[in-house]
Order: sequence, then structure tokens, then C-alpha cells
Amino acid sequence: MNWRYLVGKSFSELRHCLFSSQIMPLTRVVPVGISYPYDIKRFLKGNQVQTIFDVGANIGQTSLFLNRYFPQADIYAFEPVKVTYETFKNNTVNINKIKAYNYALGFEETQKIIRLRDNTELNTLVVSSGIK
Repeated sequence: MNWRYLVGKSFSELRHCLFSSQIMPLTRVVPVGISYPYDIKRFLKGNQVQTIFDVGANIGQTSLFLNRYFPQADIYAFEPVKVTYETFKNNTVNINKIKAYNYALGFEETQKIIRLRDNTELNTLVVSSGIK
């Protein structure tokens, strides 16, 4: 890793620690769009988020990120790919507020083929021409 990446990553972590802190006021000084969880907190005007659904949870990066901002919320995470789900479970094993389910979540009960990619973040149900 180069030093620019490490510096940028450190500043990003510092920003998230500051914005997710309970003592950080919900202020208009912070521009909208800098941090979507902070924007959600500001929009709710102090009301607490009780439940979060992470649909297509992958390896847990979003669930872990949102758990930092909303530690009081129950997070229900759905990941249909078994190998990815197992990684998710390992990444969140010590967090009781995150509940994982090895299912897809959708509008109707059906069976679909999931197109798997080397990068699990790109797994998809969408069939598009030109992508193999």
C-alpha cells in the first residue's frame, strides 16, 4: 500500500468515527451527501432507527458500517450465496444486533439463477447482454 492510500483511509476512518459519535451534533454545517448515515440521522431529527434491512448483504461491509452509526438498531441481513453468506457470518459473529439469513429477499417467492463473479460484490440476478 502506498502512503496516499493510508492517509486517505485514515482520514475517512476519522470522519466516520466523528460522524458516528453520539456526541456529534446533527448540524447543517456538514454538507448533505458527505455521509449517508449521518444524513439519515439528520433527516430523522433525533428519532432512533430501530430496524435496518441489508438486502444482498455480501460479506457484511454495509451491516458493519451501519452498526457503527446505529448501534441500537436490529440489522436483518439477507445474502443468498452460501459461500458469501458464510464469510458474512464469520465477519459479524460477535455482533448480536446483526441477524443473518441465507436467503434472497424479494417481492415474490421464486427461484432465480444468480450470476457469480470473481468479485462477490458484482454477483447479480440481472441478465444483460454484453456481460458474461
